[in-house]
Amino acid sequence: MTFGDFVSGPFAIEGGLDQGDPHSGFLYLVYNGGLADIPRPAEGENGVVFVDDKTLITVGESFKVTHKKIRNVVGRKNGVNDWGTAHNALFGPAKYQLLDASRAREPHPFLLRKSIPLPRFDLKLGTHRIKSAESVKLLGVHLDRELRWHPQEASALAKGQAWIGQFAGIARPTRGITARHMRCLYLGVCIPRMLYAAGVFLSPPPSNRKFGQARKSERGIIKNLRTVQRRAALAITGALSSTPTELLNVYAHLVPIEQLVEKVRFGEALRLATVAPEHPLYEAVRDAAQRATPYAPPLRDLITDFGLEPERMEDIAAVRRSAAWSPSMAVVVPESKEAAVEAEAADEAEWKVYTDGS
Repeated sequence: MTFGDFVSGPFAIEGGLDQGDPHSGFLYLVYNGGLADIPRPAEGENGVVFVDDKTLITVGESFKVTHKKIRNVVGRKNGVNDWGTAHNALFGPAKYQLLDASRAREPHPFLLRKSIPLPRFDLKLGTHRIKSAESVKLLGVHLDRELRWHPQEASALAKGQAWIGQFAGIARPTRGITARHMRCLYLGVCIPRMLYAAGVFLSPPPSNRKFGQARKSERGIIKNLRTVQRRAALAITGALSSTPTELLNVYAHLVPIEQLVEKVRFGEALRLATVAPEHPLYEAVRDAAQRATPYAPPLRDLITDFGLEPERMEDIAAVRRSAAWSPSMAVVVPESKEAAVEAEAADEAEWKVYTDGS
């Protein structure tokens, strides 16, 4: 290493960046995979590793028990800290997030027949104190303390409103982009962003489990998403703001937002139902499709709402050809239009002779 006139002696580099290496993604999975083996599921510990994001999940009778398990996973022998020391990995405790998830409540100390959520406590991890948050963001999904998904719904709505605000200005009837391109932008950009993880937080109420069944109750998020699609349809068609929503959907070639949500959820359910046996979610999907529980998780709702049976999915092998493969049938392209007409007439005459002779 050289600084001006100073030249250091040779030394080993113990860390560095491997960005740009096509093998870096796979090699990082090999490097980081040991973190997933540290938690002990039999003791109420679990973990999820996604690239450089590590999530610890502990289950217990109280938050004090779950916090104790977290400290144990991090600080015990061959735990997270030991793994980081052995693999030259530095964790950032300042970026740690803590979510104490529970819907349990306790009686109100002053008001009769009232209840309040269970108190949350900060987690002390070494010299760091991690505050229990109202909600955290994990892989683009907002998780709240009671898993009601209200922060995620607000985030999805904000994404849709922000998209409309950006793109409505280029959809002017006279000088803007065409309606066809505006519709493609809405379906190809806004919908995937707005309905990301729809299978988790947009499960229909129990009164509307079957597609097309009349709704006895409707979640407020659907009404708000309908407003976003109405604004998109107005931008696509350039119609008056007083135009009925149903008519806007027809002229913009858009399905109602309820059916669009079901389409996105069905795509997610189909992808989960067809995962390979080596996939980490293979067993979880099959358990969700077979096991009945009083409080159905989103995964079970997603699989059972569409009547999917993962065990009955057909396996279709991919067809692969080598670079030297050539078709058994000859492909002939006439040199001109006249030659093509003559060749077709000759083929018809030959076919007529063949059929008359038989």
